[in-house]
Amino acid sequence: MGLEMGKTESTEYVEAKQQMHIALGRAISSWARVEGSLCRLFSLSVNSGNSIVGSEVFSSVKSHEVRVSITDAAFRVAYKSNSEALQRWTAILKRLGTARKLRSKLAHSQIVARSTKPDMSNAEIRIVPFHFMETHKDIEAFERHTMRQVLHYVDQFIQLADDIHKLEFDLRWPSN
Repeated sequence: MGLEMGKTESTEYVEAKQQMHIALGRAISSWARVEGSLCRLFSLSVNSGNSIVGSEVFSSVKSHEVRVSITDAAFRVAYKSNSEALQRWTAILKRLGTARKLRSKLAHSQIVARSTKPDMSNAEIRIVPFHFMETHKDIEAFERHTMRQVLHYVDQFIQLADDIHKLEFDLRWPSN
């Protein structure tokens, strides 16, 4: 519902909407940590002796799926005899696919509100994929993400990036 002419939005609504924008921004920007960790792992896997070469190759690829594919191929060749590393990478790869789909949904969504009050004081703020709003118009969207969920996704993305980085670190500097 929109506001009627001459009506103002409640302070609670404005603040909730701002907080959702911040949460969405954190989710999208935390994905950069995933990409950076993946780039370092790719660079290590191609073992060119110059990390800039791996970084330039990785960065020249614009598709996330292709970036994951080339990292997977390089990793599997470079560490084919390291079963523990392959097992860790396989688990990360599965999480990466799920997280990428979620990140894409967030990046292509819009923040919406529902309220029964003209000042939006009881508004429910959420993120809804844009195509649901377009396709289904007034019908309740099939998928929505609350602030709590978005903040949980931030934590998931950061944990994924940290796990990729830890794998790269352990391979670069083995403890034994």
